[in-house]
Amino acid sequence: MVRTMTSNDLKGDSSVTNAFDRRRQDREAVGGAAQVRLAASVLAGRLCDSSSGGLFLELAEDLTFEVEFQADGERTLRRARLIRSQRMAGGKSGWAVEFLD
Repeated sequence: MVRTMTSNDLKGDSSVTNAFDRRRQDREAVGGAAQVRLAASVLAGRLCDSSSGGLFLELAEDLTFEVEFQADGERTLRRARLIRSQRMAGGKSGWAVEFLD
């Protein structure tokens, strides 16, 4: 069963920012496999700041890719762009993406 999440589901969760309230569509809690396909390309950008541990770049264009995912037994392939990347526990990354098609 797929249930639509609302802002009430996340009340009291201090890890959630008010980005949830800015979303244009309701979210559904789903599980399933996903793959990201990146095209080999060069993205031009501008260095904003740096330290001995890393740097922050501003890219001249979006990072676009294909994402294939399976939810509710249905396989879907969509063009998407990266909206936000978040480092997660255990060396994992979380990506928020926006569909382009």
